[in-house]
Amino acid sequence: MMTAMLRLLEFFQVDKNILKDVLEVMLRLGIFSLFAVISPFVGRLLPRLLKGIFKLFCRFMRTYDESVYDRFIKPHHDSLVLIGTLTFVAIGV
Repeated sequence: MMTAMLRLLEFFQVDKNILKDVLEVMLRLGIFSLFAVISPFVGRLLPRLLKGIFKLFCRFMRTYDESVYDRFIKPHHDSLVLIGTLTFVAIGV
């Protein structure tokens, strides 16, 4: 495979700086694509993570009231998923 690439490079006589830039763009596009594919799953985990943090906080405060979670976090579930998804895509950029 590598020898085929070297033959193509010799045939087209690509400048090494251009090749370096093309490889860098390909790497960045690959990383962005990976983050874009994974981001919906990470976005779905954000509300669960907040619920876990809320339960942990309530355990240390020696009180647990499900209604607080239901009033403040549950109504914004879809927004939290979207925020988590877009944040993870932004990290990938």
